[in-house]
Amino acid sequence: MKFGINVYQTAARYGLLEGTQQPITADSVISSIQHIKNLGYSHYEILTDPLLKSLHSDDRQMLFRHLADFNKENGLSVSVHSPFWWTDISVPDADIRNAGIRQIMALIDETDVMNPTHHVIHALPRTTLTKIAKAKVDSEHRQSFIAEYRQTVVCSLREICRAVDGSRKIAIENLQQEPDFSMLWEIAEELDLSINYDYGHQFLAEQNVFKAFEAMWPRIASIHAHNIVIEKTEIGENCILKDHKGLGNGIINTLQVLEYLKEKEYNGLVVVEVMGEDDAADSTKFLLQHSYL
Repeated sequence: MKFGINVYQTAARYGLLEGTQQPITADSVISSIQHIKNLGYSHYEILTDPLLKSLHSDDRQMLFRHLADFNKENGLSVSVHSPFWWTDISVPDADIRNAGIRQIMALIDETDVMNPTHHVIHALPRTTLTKIAKAKVDSEHRQSFIAEYRQTVVCSLREICRAVDGSRKIAIENLQQEPDFSMLWEIAEELDLSINYDYGHQFLAEQNVFKAFEAMWPRIASIHAHNIVIEKTEIGENCILKDHKGLGNGIINTLQVLEYLKEKEYNGLVVVEVMGEDDAADSTKFLLQHSYL
């Protein structure tokens, strides 16, 4: 297995963690990736949403050219997480959907200079699926809506595939809702796409993470690794599950997952996906402690 980590500093700087908002510059991104290299990782994943909102396209392209050289000099590989905060390729509205498609394709073109291993795409966002699930309609109409939704996603992904050299460069990610698991696989099969398997998302969907891995195995390009913690809310005794936490602490037995992957002779990418310095440090310590890094 080859271990990598997302460029977590950009997410933290953008303000996804309370009190962490700081300017994102090309220099700050380069410094973050240098730090990732020094930690011992040989792969990193770029989250493009903060860069889209913080850097002009000319600055982004200059940054990606610089990183292409940096990667070559230091033996690093990179994957790109396509934008998903403000894009949705599944919505019925053609103008909104096509704007998202164009944005993803533009980022694929911008990052091509780095020769990414793959592009991660959230192909089945929960918004539309949740509305379908809650709609007060009979089963026949619900299935009709789901079929139409699926076809919309297929058409969007088929268009996006035109921007890459080989459809397997596109890795669609499993999220946290039904019918994500089966639909994801069917779409990947139909369009010959790769899968980015996030076992934390699968856990939150209350599905067996090992069974899902075995089902998706032939198409998995990368695995997102993170843990989940239970946090109390300020309202009564209610609790919430927070994902994208450090590997060493949480309700997922990370060591069991990694040993399972080793037993299955998985030789692909495992990308730690966390959102802050503390969780990155915890994850790195965990991987070093168990001789995975």
